[in-house]
Amino acid sequence: AVPRGAGAQLIVDVGANVGQFALAIADAGHDGLCYEASPSTCRQLQVSVAEHEAGHRRRIDGGDAASFSGRRQGKVTVRCVAIGAKAGRTTFGMKSNGRNASFGQVMVGSTSAADAASASVSVSVATLDEELPNASVLLLKTDTQGFDLGVLRGAASLMQSGRVRLLLIEKSHE
Repeated sequence: AVPRGAGAQLIVDVGANVGQFALAIADAGHDGLCYEASPSTCRQLQVSVAEHEAGHRRRIDGGDAASFSGRRQGKVTVRCVAIGAKAGRTTFGMKSNGRNASFGQVMVGSTSAADAASASVSVSVATLDEELPNASVLLLKTDTQGFDLGVLRGAASLMQSGRVRLLLIEKSHE
């Protein structure tokens, strides 16, 4: 569950996928800043956030405001950029599961059928230190399929300054 506070606080989600966590951020009344490096997945994330915000407005405009009184809907901002140890560009191998894409390791010289379904994509990379030079962050969540150390290296100043209250690193075992 996303922490609820007295006021809106910033929650940063690196590797936001299609927005499961982002929508919980908004529903808890917090502002979210979501980063997704996969271009196709980021487009799905943008649609999910827009549809969720539109649905929230329809519920209030449709006379259901009583159930929402006093509850602020958080604002979620989506950035289609990778987060890493240093700014620039990088190329990832993409593996599609049919619904959205996730980054995998680029396998040089492989000719298997699974690798043939993979493609490479070049994406911009930013650091959290550059993106959030003065921000206070309630929660920094990273789920970047093995690239989490790079995310944290690019957030060294942010972390050392004490401006991040909570850190959540998701680890998947594939």
